[in-house]
Amino acid sequence: MAALSLVGLLVLQSPAAGQRIKTKDFHLEPARQPADVPAFGVEMFNTLSDLSGFSRLKVQLTFVNDELQFIKFKKKSFRADFEARVVFLDTTGNEVDRAKWSGHVDADNFDETNSTIKRNTTSAVLDLPPGFYRFKVELTDKETRRTGKREGTVTVRDFSSDKLLLSDIVFVDSLSAERVADATRPAGSGAAADLYAYFEVYNVPESDTIDVSYQVVGPQDTVVQQGRMRFPSKGRVTGQWLKLDQHNIADGKHRFSLFAKALDQTLHAEQTIQCNCPDSQPLFEDLDQAIEVLVYIAKKDEFKKLKAATGEERIQLFNEFWKKRDPTPKTRYNEYMEEYYKRVRFVNEKFRGGKTGWRTDMGMVFIKLGPPDYVDKPFNYNNYLNRSFNNRPLIVWNYLDYHRRVIFRYDIGEYRIANYSEVFDLLNGEMRF
Repeated sequence: MAALSLVGLLVLQSPAAGQRIKTKDFHLEPARQPADVPAFGVEMFNTLSDLSGFSRLKVQLTFVNDELQFIKFKKKSFRADFEARVVFLDTTGNEVDRAKWSGHVDADNFDETNSTIKRNTTSAVLDLPPGFYRFKVELTDKETRRTGKREGTVTVRDFSSDKLLLSDIVFVDSLSAERVADATRPAGSGAAADLYAYFEVYNVPESDTIDVSYQVVGPQDTVVQQGRMRFPSKGRVTGQWLKLDQHNIADGKHRFSLFAKALDQTLHAEQTIQCNCPDSQPLFEDLDQAIEVLVYIAKKDEFKKLKAATGEERIQLFNEFWKKRDPTPKTRYNEYMEEYYKRVRFVNEKFRGGKTGWRTDMGMVFIKLGPPDYVDKPFNYNNYLNRSFNNRPLIVWNYLDYHRRVIFRYDIGEYRIANYSEVFDLLNGEMRF
């Protein structure tokens, strides 16, 4: 982040921003759950089933290492075990199908166990009759027995017709599977060296060919990759891979737009590619938000002036605020500002609930002190002398350099600081950096 620059902090508006072509009916409701349960994303991909009267639905869960509790496994390695469940309900609320599966994630060292970048994907495949469904997905950390939950709706498409049809598009980093149902990013893998788009075209006679053109469109509606290809049909199902250049899509959210032409018809599908990097997206929509989060480090008079100022004066005060805190004023980077907003971004992603992440107690502590050296999730509350802690869920952040611990107690939907008097001095003043 360049020193004293709002670029990267604020959303850059463009006339075409937000325009997307809907290709599948899938809706994932926002997560509303405590911060200490595993947070995860859900995606679903629809293809033809081998069973008559059914369609195949791949349910894919994505989460980072930091969402699970790791334990020592072999020598210096670590392992976290999880269990995933999904249930599908019809429009009357009756259960149609369910799946349950287990897996584990390996980490080579302790730092990897706390990674918020190292991504893991696990999936299950179900064959369902075409139609509209409500789904419930759960991810359980087997070590802590804490469970994250997500809900939403999906329409399973009907591929039984003999017309020209096109499946959903799936992005994977493995070419080991013939069908998309078996192609997935292995649990424990991080950023892939290669990225592939997989899709299937249905009902083109084997004597014909299929022409495909595609584009990858960046955040500012700039085409970053495009191409064309022609390949022979395999009959009822023709699966095809396209290799994408990850260097072109390393930053931000991109649209992958694909056109398949056969039998004098053209079909169009579009899917979003989301970068794994958490720093790729704009952090704030306007300067008001960028100033609001300074409440933890700004002095009262500084904050009051920033809030009251308008126009160019406000921008000047904002720049002066960060200039005074720049540890290397002769360089083009302000490491203090960069670290502060990096922490804000992290807590907004990590600590979900009734408040924006930076407004929570956990968010405030993380912003002021940084990540803890290690985290305790004790089940034996007698280890803590204050009787008011008994029989209440606790999370303890340990900071070895400060010889302190911050104890959070679950209360009214979120974790709140339970020993504020012991850490008051640490949490006042500038960010520990």
